[in-house]
Amino acid sequence: MFSPFTKSILNGFCTNLLLAVFLVASLHSMGQSVNIIPWPKNLTENTGLLSLTTSSNIVYADASLQGLANILKDDINKHTGLNLTVSTGTASAGDIELLMNSSFQDESYTLDVDTKVVIIGKDYKSVAWGSSTLLQAMNDDGTIPKVNINDSPDTGYRGLMVDLARQWHPVEEIEDIINLCRLYKINYLHLHLTDSDSFTFPSQAYPLLATPGRSYTLAELHGLEAYSQARGVTIIPELEVPGHAAKMIQAYPDFFGSATSGVINFARPDVWAGVGTIIGEISDVFQATPYFHTGCDEVDLSGLDTQPDFINAIATYNVGDVHGLFNYFINQMNAYVKAEGKTTLVWEGFNSGRTGNAKVDTDVIVCPFDNYTSADTYAANGHDILNTSWYPLYLIPSTYVPVEKIYNWDITQFGRYASAYPFSHNNVYQYSMSNTGKIVGAQTCSWEQPSAYEIPTLRNRLSAMSERVWNMNAGRTFEDYQTRYTHSDKVLQAILATAVPEPITPSASYDVFSDKINVLWRAAGQFPDSYTLYRNTTNSSSTATAILSNTTLTSYADYAVSSGQTYYYWIEAHNSVGSSTFGNSAAGRTGSTSLVDMYEPFDYTAGVGLEGLNTGTGFSGGWTITQNNGTTSINNYSLNYPNLVTNGNSLSVDMSGASNSFWAERSFSDNFCPEGSEVWGSFLIKADMAASGHYFINFGDSYIGKKWGNGIYFGATNTQLELVNGQTNLLVFKIENFNGDDNIHIWTNPTVDGTEPDIMASNCSFTDREDVGTTPKIFLNLQYHGFGSYVVDEFRIGDTFDDVL
Repeated sequence: MFSPFTKSILNGFCTNLLLAVFLVASLHSMGQSVNIIPWPKNLTENTGLLSLTTSSNIVYADASLQGLANILKDDINKHTGLNLTVSTGTASAGDIELLMNSSFQDESYTLDVDTKVVIIGKDYKSVAWGSSTLLQAMNDDGTIPKVNINDSPDTGYRGLMVDLARQWHPVEEIEDIINLCRLYKINYLHLHLTDSDSFTFPSQAYPLLATPGRSYTLAELHGLEAYSQARGVTIIPELEVPGHAAKMIQAYPDFFGSATSGVINFARPDVWAGVGTIIGEISDVFQATPYFHTGCDEVDLSGLDTQPDFINAIATYNVGDVHGLFNYFINQMNAYVKAEGKTTLVWEGFNSGRTGNAKVDTDVIVCPFDNYTSADTYAANGHDILNTSWYPLYLIPSTYVPVEKIYNWDITQFGRYASAYPFSHNNVYQYSMSNTGKIVGAQTCSWEQPSAYEIPTLRNRLSAMSERVWNMNAGRTFEDYQTRYTHSDKVLQAILATAVPEPITPSASYDVFSDKINVLWRAAGQFPDSYTLYRNTTNSSSTATAILSNTTLTSYADYAVSSGQTYYYWIEAHNSVGSSTFGNSAAGRTGSTSLVDMYEPFDYTAGVGLEGLNTGTGFSGGWTITQNNGTTSINNYSLNYPNLVTNGNSLSVDMSGASNSFWAERSFSDNFCPEGSEVWGSFLIKADMAASGHYFINFGDSYIGKKWGNGIYFGATNTQLELVNGQTNLLVFKIENFNGDDNIHIWTNPTVDGTEPDIMASNCSFTDREDVGTTPKIFLNLQYHGFGSYVVDEFRIGDTFDDVL
């Protein structure tokens, strides 16, 4: 397969046969038609394909590989539909053979595809990586390009951290994440098990620690350990101490409590021993890991040096001050970890320049994230470094780094956002670590994400990081990576589906649209790849008829309906395993009330105030100001944005000299956001003088606007947009109104080209399960000592993207 650029070269030189042949041969030898992430170190593509058949076997020579052979069998079946046989003995033509060779280097493997497939690795994990490469190279019809691959990683630590303490994840979804790691050769899955939000580990020594409803059983954790090991992935547990430990203090205040909120009393040896006991309990579950993470970040030390326990410990251990005692505590935890045969990992944050009894042991590996102390400083003091840099390796809801930024990063780079809030990908501080020999690897860190967000946001970002740390000199382009990712992601989609999709219930519009019924449904669990929508005039699914088959859409406008007739709708979700059962039905009916179609261009006489103004469309009355400690004025200009048609003037709200609040509202003439509808909206905003305070534009019960720090919020989610004085910004939002809570998406400064933006775009933020209500009003409100001046323009609401642009 050639890129458009390569095709143009071949067409332009088609008269020169020798040159054309040379180009084809060169690209062929580079493996252009093989889609593998991360790109292997050495790959030779040969002529032809090997076709697996129902007669093909997966043959293993070493008994320890039987489990991997069965996993590979299941994954091939999900990917291709072929049901291969697992056996031991001698492989024949058309078979897959799994072998081990102890003379290979760590994690290295070979994959040879000719008359049969032969995977050889040093050990179980290495053979697992070879099987991942095979899965990606395989087409969905069971054919495999004939290749010779000799591969090994550049770094021994390729990790992913998942935050289970702030956002509890079901075991099944952690297994999905393990499969994601397995496919892209991420060898370590770091589980953030404890924090101030919850303590997810079921300690037997301290049974009150486990947070009810947000913890796991020992059986579940042992099961995750076995599941991950069978796929070549190793779980690294984290016990977050001494900070971020409010749940420990709440459970045992007299033992773990200190004078500082969220920080355990790390001055007492009996507390050290208690934490050491928990480290031992966790290590008994996660036995395979060579590492144990003890947290140690963002510890509030203020006031501790006045407490008797700390005063006594500082003197007893001759550590100088509370910072030295913190370092001393890290060493005590390191001793407990080493007693379990493991190496300690900690976040950055301790004072690295101390000496003597106050110096942290140099065998502790540091994970810098926000560069309170530079990675070079930690390395200079003897520590190995795991790159967990905030930029571009952190994933936090609404601050997702564009994939291209990750792909163009390298492991020596450490970065953070230059402004604390809002986070902007165009305002980043980065430096390259000079002592590269101290870098042991890198890790993507997914913080505070609901479990349903993990796979959608990680699947293309983790794979990009994987290529950058597995084969740092791959020499591939981002465009080439995207082509390979498109293929590998289809493989991922297939292997993630371990069961038929979960049943789901749609939502339908009722008595709203005069000519249609709008039907919405949420994505089902278990990774469906398509849906079928059924309809009936009675509430009986057994006689329902499919009206939309095998679609990837999650909404449908049903125009083939009769006025006043009630219809019932069901959804069937499909994946490679099978199809879901029906959930509950949704009743829909046409009506006479339409969805609001609103447009406010602020096309009024320049210089007048907002009170009573009444033009535009979609309103039932004029603007009413209920509280005004500032001034409003119509400007004699309209805000401008590329390719967006604007009309009339604009509105300024000035509270530069005020210290209270401004409120204005206007009622819609129709429904704002009835159940079963999709509502789009947009508006322009510019700061003449951005200042502390909130400035919201409420559409119904959902607010969109500025909060502290000049960043744009909506609902409870922040975007990546910062209001800069003099800069005009376009905000476009979409509300999917379900029965109950809704989904809201907002794009900051999208391109206006007629193409509906992607909800996974880097400039899109997303709020899930927030009820926007149906309040038929628009509100402007500037609150809490605003002291700012802003211009707004072109408020639009409609039921399509084009309506609002």
